[in-house]
Amino acid sequence: MVGTALHGQIDSLRPPAWMLRARHAAKASGINPEEAFSKRMRDAKAQTEAGSEDHEKSMQKLGGKMAELRAKHDLNPFKNFQQPNMGEDSGTAEQGQAAGANSVVVTPKDITRPPKNNKRKSAAKEAEYRATKKGKVLKEHAKQITKKADQASKGEPARAVPSTPNTSDPMNAEIELPGTLYVPESGTQRYPTAAALPQWYTAIKPSSAIIKTLSMKRPPELTALDALKALITQCEEASKRQSELHNLWDKLRDSVHKAEITLNVTPHILRKANMLLPQVGLPRIFKDDANFPPDLKADAYQLYLRWYKNDLTQDILRGIITKKANNRTSDSISDIYRAAFPSSAKYYGQGALVLGQWWPTQLCTVRDGAHGAAQGGIFGEKDHGAYSIVLSGGSGYNDKDDGDRIQYSGTEGKNGVASENTTHLLTSHKRKNEVRVIRSSQLNKKNQYRPERGLRYDGLYRVVAFEVTDREKAMHRFTLQRCEGQEEIRSRGKARRPTEYEVREYEGLKEKGAWV
Repeated sequence: MVGTALHGQIDSLRPPAWMLRARHAAKASGINPEEAFSKRMRDAKAQTEAGSEDHEKSMQKLGGKMAELRAKHDLNPFKNFQQPNMGEDSGTAEQGQAAGANSVVVTPKDITRPPKNNKRKSAAKEAEYRATKKGKVLKEHAKQITKKADQASKGEPARAVPSTPNTSDPMNAEIELPGTLYVPESGTQRYPTAAALPQWYTAIKPSSAIIKTLSMKRPPELTALDALKALITQCEEASKRQSELHNLWDKLRDSVHKAEITLNVTPHILRKANMLLPQVGLPRIFKDDANFPPDLKADAYQLYLRWYKNDLTQDILRGIITKKANNRTSDSISDIYRAAFPSSAKYYGQGALVLGQWWPTQLCTVRDGAHGAAQGGIFGEKDHGAYSIVLSGGSGYNDKDDGDRIQYSGTEGKNGVASENTTHLLTSHKRKNEVRVIRSSQLNKKNQYRPERGLRYDGLYRVVAFEVTDREKAMHRFTLQRCEGQEEIRSRGKARRPTEYEVREYEGLKEKGAWV
């Protein structure tokens, strides 16, 4: 059986009869087959060039001969070629036996080559994709900010910001900007850090040319920030002796106050000093478990929020367009500043303010969203009540200020109908919402809570009672009680605001004619 199968395979590989006859004819003529083939090709070429009738006849005969051969013989070279099955299940003994009996027809396939990789086009498409994706993210972020701004305008409480950055490598990670930096009215963290580092901060790479230049030529501002961080470390590592710790706190307090008023920093300097990193920079002062005085935590947080927004102008009247006049009522807020750092005072609670925050003029309180009126003492909305009031001790009002308890007069009405501002305080009494209280240096100088210059935010109060003092003019006097759980009013001691640097800056502007 094996011999018969082998004999059949040998017969299937023999050349056809017409090929054998050709070989015998070549031997009989004594001409080498290769030479004969070459001669026939030369003759065919010559006939083609000459366009002779012999060439046409020869081609017809050749065509007929090929048709005759195709009819008698299958000239597919793969048809009769036998090979073992090399499929996925090959390798068994039974398949090895069947390989000799079964033949597989292999059909040649076209080779598909991948298109040429145009690196420039690919890079351009990738850049376009990233830009589009970034645009969508920024657009969505803008929608979220607008939504939260609308909530604030409706008097809804501001939401808290997560305190832990969402990146394991905050130096180089791409992060999302937080939608708000408002301090939570109720929560575990008093001064929360932002959920992520700001985009302007992370866009500055440590390998940039400016950062390298700052490393070689350190400006005084960078040296001052490094000294501030060193003081933080010294306070953290100080011994239990209170005298030593208090001295370090005073030095650190002085450094923070200088940074707020006199230190002209740039984005690259802040990036180089890592001032916004929770593990290295300012957040070390105001984190919940840090052992620092409350006033120092508050002032460090105020500075952190301003730096986070990239609002680096040191002028205490930044964003204010001043005009030469006998008072500040002709001043206005720059539209450019409003667009870059938008704010609103239409919210309950403390918001992004810190206890003791200070401003040189009432318009600056409007700029930073602490109060909503450049001149009026009461700011609020219909059906929402008062958001904030300013204690200025104007003539004709029988007000009394005992610090934690205030008696505050509304504005004059007509024909027994309360004025709009008085109605705001009446609504707050009904709603029991918190009201921000800002004290002005225009208060009586005998008032121990009066700020030395400008205006100061002194915390949240509630309207607990009111009385009508003049029915014809619809005059009301309201009693406001300071909310519990807040630190002391910062009117004295080392925690006092304005700081000596703020007073010095205020007096310097006064000498230059900024106001009378």
